[in-house]
Amino acid sequence: MMQKIDEIFKTWVDHPGAGGQLLVTHKGKVIIDRCYGYADIEHKVPITQDSVFHVASISKQFTAMAIAMLHEQGKINIDDDVRTYIPDLIGFEDPVTVRQLVNHLTGFRCHYGLLYLAGRSAHDCVLQDDLRRLIARQKKLNFTPGEQFMYSNPNYVLMATIVERVSGMPFPQWAKEHLFEPLGMQDTFVKDHYLTLIPNRARGYHDDGYQYTNAMMSINMYGSTGVCSTCRDLTKFMQQYQNPTLITRKTLEEIMLTVPQVQKGTTIYAGGLRIQDLQGHRTIHHGGVNAGYRSFGILFPDDDLIVTIFANTDNLPVETLGRDVARVVLGMPPRKPYSVEEYRTETVDWDAIPGFYYCDKNGDHFNITVKDGVVYHGNVPLEHLGGNVFKQGRLNLWFCFGEDTVCREQGSVMHLRKFEDKLDPALARECVGTYYNDECQGIWTVEYEDGKLWWCHLRHGKQQMHWLEGDKFFVGMRTITFLRDENGKVNAFSHTNALIWDFRFQKMN
Repeated sequence: MMQKIDEIFKTWVDHPGAGGQLLVTHKGKVIIDRCYGYADIEHKVPITQDSVFHVASISKQFTAMAIAMLHEQGKINIDDDVRTYIPDLIGFEDPVTVRQLVNHLTGFRCHYGLLYLAGRSAHDCVLQDDLRRLIARQKKLNFTPGEQFMYSNPNYVLMATIVERVSGMPFPQWAKEHLFEPLGMQDTFVKDHYLTLIPNRARGYHDDGYQYTNAMMSINMYGSTGVCSTCRDLTKFMQQYQNPTLITRKTLEEIMLTVPQVQKGTTIYAGGLRIQDLQGHRTIHHGGVNAGYRSFGILFPDDDLIVTIFANTDNLPVETLGRDVARVVLGMPPRKPYSVEEYRTETVDWDAIPGFYYCDKNGDHFNITVKDGVVYHGNVPLEHLGGNVFKQGRLNLWFCFGEDTVCREQGSVMHLRKFEDKLDPALARECVGTYYNDECQGIWTVEYEDGKLWWCHLRHGKQQMHWLEGDKFFVGMRTITFLRDENGKVNAFSHTNALIWDFRFQKMN
């Protein structure tokens, strides 16, 4: 079995660098306890099962459990309007319940995107109070609460605040006393400041396929993230979903394991958890992504199987591989790998390769250039494997360039559309100006230079705006649609991405 497991994590085995922990328990016994790579590359400190990782959004299940415990104790009612507990943080008219926070049914605009629009970079220190102030300024939601599912981190920031208001304790302290200590999770805590010393810390790293760089972790938010832990401790917590001791089975099922009905679309999200089947086997799982860290925990309750993976780098899709590990243990047929072979050609038109490529399905985009016979993705060179096939170092990132250009990234194949900008200079000049949004207090300018339209910010620099149609442009996984007054003059733009819809900036000049 271990040979198959190591093959799944071949990148970590063959290319020593950052890596991760893998822990598998089956029917109450540890059957796989494996560590790969370095917790600290610079000092060659290996990862062990004692190494502590930032687990990112896996933190949400702890916050959901806290809400479930307080509900069971009668200290809150999960169907109350959130204004009952945090009236000062709600600036919109729609009623929204605590249960809708738990299930991501509120329509809150995600604060990561709002911070970016406000001018914060990924390297800035962000405090919990910064987020609360930003959330409180939201005057409009993406949709009517309860109407549909949208994963949004502000929900869980507000849930942690409710725990603090009701208990009178800081959330990190409450979680330590009521969640971690009772379960013997001695290496788990909620980090509320990025300067906190963490014994046995596994440092986070980015991997471009050729070299590692430090991933900056400057966030201080919790509720939606912030928990530091080990696979060993997370496994203890996930056992609560089979044999609950912190709350009753009834409360567990009602709040954390029941997927709600929605009016539009579908959802698999319950209380800080996703509920799905894998080849006929019921699963309960969640993952996390932040600053180079990757985490995943999945429980197969009917098989009494738990797989947990923590990584301190972003070069493997741990959620996909966690399921692959489960397939090996349970004897399921292996996942059919995605391949680019059907798109391979023996020749390639080098002159046609450079350009800006876009995936209509998920918004991923790639800026491809050629210099001195080398193809680059951004500033990173691609290895030419012959014909039209290129690969980015040790990463599972492949490109096949041609009439049907495709990219295989991690575990899927994406068809890419090459932008052919046909920008009307008259339209571009109409859009030029300075734009302001009061909710995030963000200022952006639109400039026209060298025949191109640019979206500009003092902190973020210049990004080319690629014309789509009409008054609509694409820039950095978002669409910018310019709006006009009754006289047809551009007076605003609307920003929309996956988690922030129709967020409007008014033209100042």
